[in-house]
Amino acid sequence: MIEFCTKKRMAAVIAILISVTLVVLMVENNISHDAHTEAFLHEGGNLSNLCSGNAVAKNHEDCHECSVQEKIDLVQCKHTGYVLKASCNVNNTLHVVNLSCPRNVYIEERNFWIFELCAGSVGLLSYAVVYWRQRRLEKLLIEKVNRQIASGS
Repeated sequence: MIEFCTKKRMAAVIAILISVTLVVLMVENNISHDAHTEAFLHEGGNLSNLCSGNAVAKNHEDCHECSVQEKIDLVQCKHTGYVLKASCNVNNTLHVVNLSCPRNVYIEERNFWIFELCAGSVGLLSYAVVYWRQRRLEKLLIEKVNRQIASGS
């Protein structure tokens, strides 16, 4: 079936697929980012909300991906999969709490583009191998035909 497609049709189909993929990615990125931010804000994601009165909030650990054990033990890991440890000093008593934090969009976007680059490289390499093999087979066929013509005359 693919043999009947012209180069123009193939290029048009590939362009449409790339366009649809980009639109889906943009829509998905906006929806998923809004959902994670909403979960973070729902939980009181601001450190100033953590402490009441004049108490000072402080980060103990930066926002990081939850480990397997943390995903089981901590409710905060269930929203976004990321958690940070913060403390609040109230009346010389240190209260340490875990807070859900939004995903690091930059790292996820970088990982996505690295994956896309690898997939594209494998695709181009595959295309190059198929193209080279096709050219070689055509050359062998032409040589065979030439030999048959030469031996027949």
